Amino acid sequence: MTQTNINPITLTEEVSYIDQTVHHIWEKKKTTTEFQSNNQDLLEKITYTSQVICIMSAEELPVELLQALQSATRRGVRVYLLCDQLYPIYKDTIVGKALIRSGNAISGNIFLFDPGVSGRDSGFVASASALTTDDPLKVFIQLSSVQLKEAYQYFIWNFWKSADHEYMTSEQIDNPTKIMEPPFDVYPLVENTSLVYGRDTHPSIGEVVQGYIEGATHEITLLLSGVNDFPEWLPILIEKMRFGLKVSLYIKLERKNHPFVQSLAEHGAFIFGYDVVGNDIVLVDREQGILLNSPIYKGEIYNNKFQGLRLSNHDVEMIFSVLQSYQKMSHWEYFSEKKLGEIESPLVLLGTSVDYSEDKVLDVKDYSEVNLGEWTAPSLRDLKDQNVRPDLKSEGYIKSAKYTWTVIPKIRSSKAQIDSLYSNWESERNSFVKHLAELKSLAKYSEEKQKSLTGLSSFKLTRFFLGKNQKVKNLIMEIDRLTEELEKTDLLTLEAWKRSVDKANTWVEELTVTKDEIDLRIEENEQEMKWNDKKANLEKQIEEIEKSLTKLEVEKSNISSDNTDSFIEREQELIQAEARNKELISVLEEFEIENQVQLKSLRTKNKVLKLFSILDDGIKELTGTKKNKIDRVYNVIISKLEKALKEEFNATQTLQDILNSTKIKEKKDLLTYIKIQLVKNPLFTYDKKIDKSVEEKYLEQSTTIEESELVINKLTLELNLIHHSITDKLKKQDKKIEELIRDKKKVQEEIVKLGSTFKYQPPSSGNKGDESLKSVLGNKKKKSKTTEKEAIVTLKAYHSKAPNEILPSVGTLYLASGQRQLAIRNWGELEKGESEALRLNAELVAERV
Repeated sequence: MTQTNINPITLTEEVSYIDQTVHHIWEKKKTTTEFQSNNQDLLEKITYTSQVICIMSAEELPVELLQALQSATRRGVRVYLLCDQLYPIYKDTIVGKALIRSGNAISGNIFLFDPGVSGRDSGFVASASALTTDDPLKVFIQLSSVQLKEAYQYFIWNFWKSADHEYMTSEQIDNPTKIMEPPFDVYPLVENTSLVYGRDTHPSIGEVVQGYIEGATHEITLLLSGVNDFPEWLPILIEKMRFGLKVSLYIKLERKNHPFVQSLAEHGAFIFGYDVVGNDIVLVDREQGILLNSPIYKGEIYNNKFQGLRLSNHDVEMIFSVLQSYQKMSHWEYFSEKKLGEIESPLVLLGTSVDYSEDKVLDVKDYSEVNLGEWTAPSLRDLKDQNVRPDLKSEGYIKSAKYTWTVIPKIRSSKAQIDSLYSNWESERNSFVKHLAELKSLAKYSEEKQKSLTGLSSFKLTRFFLGKNQKVKNLIMEIDRLTEELEKTDLLTLEAWKRSVDKANTWVEELTVTKDEIDLRIEENEQEMKWNDKKANLEKQIEEIEKSLTKLEVEKSNISSDNTDSFIEREQELIQAEARNKELISVLEEFEIENQVQLKSLRTKNKVLKLFSILDDGIKELTGTKKNKIDRVYNVIISKLEKALKEEFNATQTLQDILNSTKIKEKKDLLTYIKIQLVKNPLFTYDKKIDKSVEEKYLEQSTTIEESELVINKLTLELNLIHHSITDKLKKQDKKIEELIRDKKKVQEEIVKLGSTFKYQPPSSGNKGDESLKSVLGNKKKKSKTTEKEAIVTLKAYHSKAPNEILPSVGTLYLASGQRQLAIRNWGELEKGESEALRLNAELVAERV
């Protein structure tokens, strides 16, 4: 049983509700009683009437009555119809056969047959909708002789006083005759004792009904085709009920939520609801009452339009007899509260404040089997202990029910992922096993290093390593044993894991001491070899530097001797050139004194021609320039011209004065204008008659002097170059000599610092017990007297990053939407699973199949 898979279970429970109290219900009553239409009595009376039929009705007469009236007229019976309007069906049936009058004041239903004919007169008074309603209770009160007399007189009075139009022929249908004054005096209405109608000297129907209610002592029964607020009646009815008087109300069910009905129900009235109620009757104390032949819910019962018939004791007994049968037919009865077991109807309607409609009706069943579907157990323990009971409820009312429901386990989410605790432990395990492998490599390195050093007979510390090999072998065996244990064991306690890490870190410390001892001796030997190599190298550097100094001194001496002859030769040529240039200048000065006037004009001419050349070139350039670039080119030309005027004539304002003197806008024309103004300016005039020979000779002498000055400049430059070349070479040579002297001094200082004998300096990083140590596993390093290549890596004490939780001992741990789930497969894992889920803060669920 304990290894049974976790599957859904089905539970059942039977519940009895017969003592449950239901409040504010309408219980539906049904019967097979069938009611005959009262119209049959009217048809018989019409058939046996011999002289006169008087009808006053505010309803459309049924077709069977109209057909019977047609037959009566054919027998010679006079038919008088007083109606509220000419209904369309009358046009093709009795218009032209009966005397018809209509008026808005006509109400109720009065039927008189052979009135005034002794022994044959009879009549009926019916409620307002007795002819057209589907209400099985159609009350037709047969009139006594006294009532017949009052009704007949009331009919005659209304026939002449209340009617407005008359229809005797079919031609009058669209154009009825307006009622004129009667041709004889109408009898005044007699004092009414049975037929009640409002007149100025008589109480209204509302006052009569109110009097009946106020006079009741035991029981009041109301049949209402409609409901109004009835503000005059309601307080009286409530007050009567407070003193124990029974009030019964028969209404249409659709009006059950009316405030008048609710108020009566709240104070204990018996309420009966029907699909149709076509009468308005008030009965008191089962002895007397009144039949209203107009619907009183229209709210006008206190005016003179309404009428009614006082009911005799016989009439009241007849109506109660009908009501007893009426209560057995299909209807709804209101109860403020009732036990479910006492409800006989299969249907009930709840409350007094909801509208009547079929979808609000609830079934009442004696027994039902209800399937509540699937319910997920809050926990697997609740599922195993069958401790899952949903809210046992169903639609409608059930006196006894058998509930069935299936309890399913909480299944691991389909979106769940394996919890990171597994990968964290896997990462920690791999990291620690890798650390042990590196630790083993370090131990093997130490063992092999000891062997290699022990085999060197020349190594002076061979005895130091005796006994070390066995200790290292034992350590390697312990590392292998721990590694094998970690690979075989899936579950470890946090304490066991910590002990393993502490043990490994102890081995790190032991190997650190051994490694440091070995490396310390090796480092001493390597330092001595390096000291010897360095000393020999420094001495060789001193020898090389001294050789280079000797060579540089010889080269420096050769530089000075190689350049002396060339410098002296150029210097003599420069002296001769300067003497000749001086003579040429003297000859030119004498020539200028002799031809002073002409030379002045010549200089002015050359300057003016320079200005004109600028203007002519500018005019040509503007001719081929695009319009959008003319201003820029023009400004450049003006700038050149201003510069030439300033340099040649020191005339800074002349050009501006010329420009200010004209309004020419065209740039090319403006340059032409400038040229004309310069020609006119005295500052730029000169003698046009210059002797050509003087001009040529002056040009020749000036050219000769310029050539002489060029030679002087060239010789001066060559002398400077020779001088600079010698100076630079000597400086470079001196700099090399100084650098070698400094290098020699540095090497000598290193030799002094190195000392005459070797002294061992232990490395600063070789502290015993340091967490960080170097082991030969990676980088290459050359050893003395051997070609072995070894690597140095840093091995640190292991810092565990193990999770603070161990893996679950049963099931699988998942993570779904931030919530852990521990999934198990069978009931045998439940107990451990509960404790593990609690420890891991996880929800215990069933594994998906």
